[in-house]
Amino acid sequence: MSQHESVPQKQFLILIRGNNDVWQNADPAVLAPIMQQYFRFNELLQQRQGEVPSAELKE
Repeated sequence: MSQHESVPQKQFLILIRGNNDVWQNADPAVLAPIMQQYFRFNELLQQRQGEVPSAELKE
């Protein structure tokens, strides 16, 4: 298994978990696009791992 693929995800999760007070005090307008990207990132990751079938593939 290729280890280099899981490193960015771990760093990303550590970044989010390590800044809880930042997330709680952040302006929602600032937070929203960041969280959208985060969820999109997770979505793509799960699709690549085959855990979630892509709804976009349905015709």
